[in-house]
Amino acid sequence: MHLLEIDSQGEIRLTEDLHDGIPPYAILSHTWGDDKDEVKFDDLKHESWKRKAGYTKILFCAKQAKKDNLKYFWVDTCCINQANFTAYSEAINSMFRWYRDAAKCYVYLPDVSVREGDENHIKRTWKPAFRKSRWFTRGWTLQELLAPASVEFFSQEEERLGNKETLEQQIHEVTGIPIAALRGASLSQYSVEERLQWAANRNTTKKEDKAYCLLGIFDVFMPLIYGEGGKNALDRLRMEIDKSGSKPFTQTPAATSAPVQCDSLPSSTEGNVVNDPRRGSMTADEQGKYQRLLRSLTFERMDSRLLNITNALPQTCRWIFDEEKFKTWITRNEVEDNHGFLWIKGKPGSGKSTIMKEALKMVKREQPRDIIISYFFNARAPGILEKSSVGMYRTLVHQILQARPQSRGLFSQMFAMKDREGSVDDWTPTELQGFLTDVVESLGDRTLDVFIDALDEGDENDVRQLVAFLEELSHRAVACSTSLRICLSSRHYPHISIRKGLHLVVERQDGQRDDIDRYVRLRLHGDESHGTNRLREQVCQKSSRVFLWVVLVIPMLNELYDHGLVAAMEARLKELPETLDGLFAEILARNAEGIDSSVLLLQWVLFSMRPLSPVELYHGIQLALASSPIEGATSMTKETMDRYLLNCSRGLIEVTRTRRPVVQFVHEAVRDFLIGENGLKQIDTRLAGNVKGISHEQLHTACLRYFDQCLPLNPDYRGESVPKWGQPLDLQQKFPFSEYAVTCMFPHADVAESSGIPHRAFLRRFQSKDSHDLLKWIQFRKSFQPRKVYEYAIDVHLLYILAERNLANLANVLIDDGVDANARGGLYGNALQAACVKYHEQMAKLLVKSGASINAPGGHYGNALQAAVARSHEPLAQLLIENGADVNAQGGVYGNALQAAVARSHEPLAQLLIEKGADVNAQGGLFGSALQAAVARSHEPLTQLLIEKGVYVNAPGGLYGNALQAALERGHERLAQLLIEKGADVNAQGGHFGSALQAAAARCGTSIVRLLVENGAVGRSTGNGRQVA
Repeated sequence: MHLLEIDSQGEIRLTEDLHDGIPPYAILSHTWGDDKDEVKFDDLKHESWKRKAGYTKILFCAKQAKKDNLKYFWVDTCCINQANFTAYSEAINSMFRWYRDAAKCYVYLPDVSVREGDENHIKRTWKPAFRKSRWFTRGWTLQELLAPASVEFFSQEEERLGNKETLEQQIHEVTGIPIAALRGASLSQYSVEERLQWAANRNTTKKEDKAYCLLGIFDVFMPLIYGEGGKNALDRLRMEIDKSGSKPFTQTPAATSAPVQCDSLPSSTEGNVVNDPRRGSMTADEQGKYQRLLRSLTFERMDSRLLNITNALPQTCRWIFDEEKFKTWITRNEVEDNHGFLWIKGKPGSGKSTIMKEALKMVKREQPRDIIISYFFNARAPGILEKSSVGMYRTLVHQILQARPQSRGLFSQMFAMKDREGSVDDWTPTELQGFLTDVVESLGDRTLDVFIDALDEGDENDVRQLVAFLEELSHRAVACSTSLRICLSSRHYPHISIRKGLHLVVERQDGQRDDIDRYVRLRLHGDESHGTNRLREQVCQKSSRVFLWVVLVIPMLNELYDHGLVAAMEARLKELPETLDGLFAEILARNAEGIDSSVLLLQWVLFSMRPLSPVELYHGIQLALASSPIEGATSMTKETMDRYLLNCSRGLIEVTRTRRPVVQFVHEAVRDFLIGENGLKQIDTRLAGNVKGISHEQLHTACLRYFDQCLPLNPDYRGESVPKWGQPLDLQQKFPFSEYAVTCMFPHADVAESSGIPHRAFLRRFQSKDSHDLLKWIQFRKSFQPRKVYEYAIDVHLLYILAERNLANLANVLIDDGVDANARGGLYGNALQAACVKYHEQMAKLLVKSGASINAPGGHYGNALQAAVARSHEPLAQLLIENGADVNAQGGVYGNALQAAVARSHEPLAQLLIEKGADVNAQGGLFGSALQAAVARSHEPLTQLLIEKGVYVNAPGGLYGNALQAALERGHERLAQLLIEKGADVNAQGGHFGSALQAAAARCGTSIVRLLVENGAVGRSTGNGRQVA
């Protein structure tokens, strides 16, 4: 790697080719101008290079690097010797790593100006120019955006526009790349097709570069063959991706953006790899590795709950620091008796989370040497990880790696092992528990403080296992004399016992009573008269020490005070129920005016398929209330919308303080009340007996109404294809409810159907392939989620869509209505294969029962069995085999089911197929044979199994030509030796290297070359022009 260096005279010169000890450097990202204007490698030998137009960019990069105290920088035009194909090929295969390891990446945008017109005009215009910049259309700039930790954008005047973090929303909207990926989430967690979609609309000068520019995105390497054409290059890329073990279709992370930082509490993602001061002493390579470690643990909204907990009022929550049990815990007195455990319990709404947040702040402030980690469970979260122990473990480990650098070595070993297996984004509780145990046992003289809030908001079995682990962890800490403190909080139910620990009940503490009294005195309007003081005392007494009760009651009393009805305040207080459930019912029943809107709002928040933004919720309510289109909604201000929703909810909902705000209940207790016996079914008797079904039907009807009245069919439709309607950003602005209406219209109908509400007439609108309703639905679905619906084309039918989305209740109606269960269409060929690919067992059973052909050929995987096996779904494979699946059916990417099982390294499925008669010598597919697939995947047990079953070791064909070449090209010397022992032909021709000897010379050590020669391998010219002496 050549770098440019700024010498002591301020001159720019090229370094020698650096292999080791590469210093910190900056890197330039730009779009090429005319070839003659760019500064090339050989130009640097002559002073005239400074007269080229491209010198301006190099000089800009040099000046910016100097500002950032970086002596070295890299610019692709002149740091790569393009005349030397070997050097050029190495650079292309190393490009992603070079950008990833850069300390800074500067993006120079010559088509974005900040000096056009007056200052106010500038503020309105540079961002549109930024969105339209040519830089977003080029293939090579995709990896230049994603690889570096720090990416900064500059205008043509060299003025800084922002960085990847501050501009992430605009970048996301322009590119369609998830914000998590922009923030550094591991790219391997996104499917191959999704990553290809990011590059779909980008162009390169050379057709082959459309593939070559994606090597780093998929972490694969391959030789460059200019002249092979774009299609061949992409085909080779896909083969390399498959060799690397990437799953073709994997679930993507939630799209919700991470929260805005607030308060004084650092979050799990604060001090990330870009700004972490501890990285100052790392080499570029170490920084890259550390970045990957953290990316494998992060997930969207990992700190959302903590950030949305209301801060305590001044002088409240201080009582806990004086409470004897807390002092015993914090000072580690009697640790043999309590094992460093403190469990804070309380009624719903008693203020436990606020107390935990204050305790966490106090310990951070008072115990600066401690390693302090925390997690706040969130039952209202849209994602699974926020309310699961896996999400908790990932967050805690993430925080430890930031707070305790010496733990990174241990975690790096675990990471490297999982990286080799291709499972770095699939951490299990057991793996992360093992790391935490090792950390506790090696703490030395430091203390580890663990705060975990709202245990009751996780799955009960999950939480019981978590508590058992924490008990074991505390026992180990006592046994090895290390300092561990664990503070938990939860409701009283479900009750989970621990052998040793301190218990503190919030509502029994005098301090908590004093906090409520202080809150009431601060918030309840009135003077210091005897009557007002008596009212305050009555509020405190009636609250039963439940903070949430007080928070909801005080606004009711203040409203009377503001209307001059002071005398009525005490009477109103006496009327109010003492329990939270009773209070919720009272709040909703006290005023019949607007109750329909209030009920609809609660139904939307309770039963929506995902959390809604305020504008989406407003539209949802209006659509359910009226049959006419909404007028003027898009022109309403945020403040007006928020006031309307707050009034409708009667104080029972809140808008989250996140980058993309969504609406949620003020407390989980509200949800518990609404789904209970005295909840919605009592508030609106029309819902009695079928709250869930009727609610989902109302929401479905609102979505359908918006679909019918507000969403037009794309005028470009001519019948031969199904175009997208438009870009997501434009659609959201023009049709704010469109994404939800299109995405959730069918799922709401499916739930309502399961509750006995028929949808036959609705489905008939979409049954015909030339139905304009179906075409319009596909248009909008494509526009919002192209990575999920790229396969929806003119041949797709409704049953296929329902099968892929696991809407079995609606699918059953279609089949009952006479729809052909074997209708062909879609990427996977038919509904059964689609259900198998997506792991939808219930849907697959329905289709099989309804007469779907088990062995129907076609689709990406050739048949349903190969799809189930390729997706490693053993129960589905069993189901299909039991119903007559042909285990030797040919076709699809792997040729047959056995090769698919072996390619996915799934030993039990391979054994099952062989037991059911699968031919171990069947030919075809990506690897040519099951044996070549086993060897390519380095799977020795499967290789042994196939040999024991009589596999032919010299079968030709496939990606590597034969099994022996697969072993050698992948560097698996032991497997190569095994194959030779079993009679592999050491002189068989074919494959990438032409012969086994050539492959061994390129990929293996001298010992394996010697072994081949000893077994008769001879050097010869090969068909690809290589020669072995």
